[in-house]
Amino acid sequence: MKFADQKKVEILEVHAEGEVGQIVLSGVPNIPGETLLDQMNYINECDDSFLKFCLHEPRGKSQMTVNLLLPSKNAAAEYGFIPMQPDGAHSMSGSNAISGIAIVGALLAISTDGQISTYLGLAALICATINVVGGFLVTDRMLKMFKKK
Repeated sequence: MKFADQKKVEILEVHAEGEVGQIVLSGVPNIPGETLLDQMNYINECDDSFLKFCLHEPRGKSQMTVNLLLPSKNAAAEYGFIPMQPDGAHSMSGSNAISGIAIVGALLAISTDGQISTYLGLAALICATINVVGGFLVTDRMLKMFKKK
């Protein structure tokens, strides 16, 4: 993986079910592997430099997850994604899958031709944004409950 050659990384901030995270939309270095599992294992066993880049300050936090949005290795899927957490890349993360699918689906719908898909994509993006903002507000309210008075 030649991460040092990267010039630009595009990251989208997300929030789902109390979890903060990011989705890397572009700028992911070429990760060797025939399958997403092979790529995940490569990150965990050979080169975790991109994981560290995304998850350490000033870009990341120890409690967040970063999802790599990758070209699909399966003809039936548009994209694949690998959730990365501070302890390594993982094969699944429910709340991050929800965030990723909502945001990517909305972006794909907006970018297609046709008024209906554009409006549905815009509505999905607005709903996903409301979910993100609402999640931050609920988390903030919960954290205030634990503060000493």
